[in-house]
Amino acid sequence: MADSRRQDVVDAIKTAMQGITVANGFETNLGSKVYVWKGENWVSTELDGIDIRDVSDNIDPKNNGGSASGLNREDHKLQVEIRLATGQSESVDVRLRKMIADVYKKISADRTFGLAYCRTTWPRGDEMGLIQDGSAGDATGAALVKLEVVFVTKPFDPYA
Repeated sequence: MADSRRQDVVDAIKTAMQGITVANGFETNLGSKVYVWKGENWVSTELDGIDIRDVSDNIDPKNNGGSASGLNREDHKLQVEIRLATGQSESVDVRLRKMIADVYKKISADRTFGLAYCRTTWPRGDEMGLIQDGSAGDATGAALVKLEVVFVTKPFDPYA
């Protein structure tokens, strides 16, 4: 069975993030450890790493195919969080900034992630901080990049 377009978008983001390597001209090798909806705490073997989460999907009511003035399509606004984690304790702030910059650079290279029916708006802000208690495994710093990915489906058909 085919995947939904939302699944295809998440898969395409994961594939794009896997391209973040020093060999590809980036400052970090984040692409070697990319997860989707990672459930456990970060441990040293998973760092530096990326965790991708599609946290909400809102359909624009103006272009909702079910409305009287609808365009026979649904315009989705998928909110995506890209969570970054590092185990580097010295200059953790510098490391996190490089990781954030690498994610922005990767997104700017192809805002559609290779999918004809979607595009990424510019990141909606980022956050970074220290993980100071033992509950977060071996990670010492974390950052969050928020994206909005707009994609189109047929009304009530997430597969087309």
